[in-house]
Amino acid sequence: MKITVTVIRYLLLLALICASILALASDALILKPAPPSGDIPSGPSSGDHIGGPDEGDPENPSEPILPDDTVPNWSVEPIVYKYSTKDQSGKITCEVRYSYPSVSSNDGSDVSEFARELDMIASRIRLFVDTKIALYKNGTSDDFSVPPQITGYYKINKFSTELFSITFVFSEIAPDSTVSETYMNYNLDLLLSSKKISIDSVMNDAVGTLRKILVQKKESGELSLLANYENMLSGSIDGSWSVNANGIVFRFAKGTLSPASYGDIEISITNAELIPLLSEYGKILLNLPESVV
Repeated sequence: MKITVTVIRYLLLLALICASILALASDALILKPAPPSGDIPSGPSSGDHIGGPDEGDPENPSEPILPDDTVPNWSVEPIVYKYSTKDQSGKITCEVRYSYPSVSSNDGSDVSEFARELDMIASRIRLFVDTKIALYKNGTSDDFSVPPQITGYYKINKFSTELFSITFVFSEIAPDSTVSETYMNYNLDLLLSSKKISIDSVMNDAVGTLRKILVQKKESGELSLLANYENMLSGSIDGSWSVNANGIVFRFAKGTLSPASYGDIEISITNAELIPLLSEYGKILLNLPESVV
């Protein structure tokens, strides 16, 4: 009888240990997402690369980005993933390297809401990359002229008391050697729980403003517009914009508003031009004076 009780106690203790290990493992997965199944990771690591306001080359790492002096003492640093997928013979079918940001406080101030939003952005970035990788998982290296590659980095465009603006740039080399780029923009209001910002809340009639600019470019012969460009403009404008020290920049992928031969379409609106176009919320967010010289 005593032996039976002892055995039961050991089994209960073993079960508690296993449960603790699983709990810790699940926390780790939430904090640092694992690469897709079947991949061979060589990361993540921090400090390999971070994009600055004027720096976008993933091969030239810089110091961690610090915000303006008016922001609490926070640091934004990269977490880098680098790994490869392989076919059954062990040959590489896709090489992947990209980074996403993480934030830490240097003065004890609360960064939990900002960190939570950055984690959500990281999840979206991971889903984007995983979707790309899935296209090559069923192939073999014999099907490819070159091993597909997906590389990504990010640039912090503006980091102030009110606003955090970041752009992710992904370059993809397809199996037929063609190269394509994808830009993904996120703008967060640091005063309001780090929530994601819509361009409609910042500008009065942003779509109408861009439509006028595009028509002017068409009339001047700079570009031609697709028949359905207005629908594409309305549907894609919210993910196309970023903020920097000079104003707001809109970037639309080639083939979205005009024929692909024109490449990506970029429209910049300077701070001086923005003043009459901003909503009251937009003026606070961008912290612009009533007039800009």
